[in-house]
Amino acid sequence: MHSDFKNKPIYIKAKELYVLINKAVSNKTPYALKDQILRSAISIILNFSEGYGRFTNNDKKNFYIIARASLNETIACFDLLSLHETISETKTRTFELLTVELQKMLSALINSQK
Repeated sequence: MHSDFKNKPIYIKAKELYVLINKAVSNKTPYALKDQILRSAISIILNFSEGYGRFTNNDKKNFYIIARASLNETIACFDLLSLHETISETKTRTFELLTVELQKMLSALINSQK
């Protein structure tokens, strides 16, 4: 069974964020930080997807909350990443726009699960 969650704006934006981060890390990035930022970005995608497939609002809401927490973790990791990498202004701005948009989208989704 194929779900339509892959067509949802949150999923698409979270994938864009993952690709951006993947391009920002390099061999200079400490392994622990590289691993953590990639895992937190993946967690946004996976928790949204899992929540989307749940049946009860409380179940959905729980996974969406975890996705938003993973987004916050990704933001903190990106801040640390900038200590080790020279990240272009364009990538930084794109990161900021994507994360602000995802925060709003996930918060609205969480609030809609009454």
